[in-house]
Amino acid sequence: MDEKLRILEFSDLLNQIDGIVASEGRLLIMTTNYPENLDAALVRPGRCDRRWHIGYARVQELLRFYQRARENGARPMPPDLYLDALGDRPTIAAAQVLVLSSPQAEEAVTR
Repeated sequence: MDEKLRILEFSDLLNQIDGIVASEGRLLIMTTNYPENLDAALVRPGRCDRRWHIGYARVQELLRFYQRARENGARPMPPDLYLDALGDRPTIAAAQVLVLSSPQAEEAVTR
């Protein structure tokens, strides 16, 4: 079988994380929306030593992101409409979509 076509199996992933080919002194970041569905072998101590919950964005964070986008040339909707459009469970990803979907966003991003 051609090595390029080989399918990565779960055991291959675990070996890459901390097997014989693993490097010391590296930082591995894993993200998921469903931590309860992760296999215990993947998140055991030694493989996953720290966990952080990143919740919804706070209004201050959203406004700071909005302001930085404006400083870079984007002209998104007015701030009150921007916050209303994000709803009661806002994420930075949703804020990016709103800001980057403005007509001037492409110019601001390519600066």
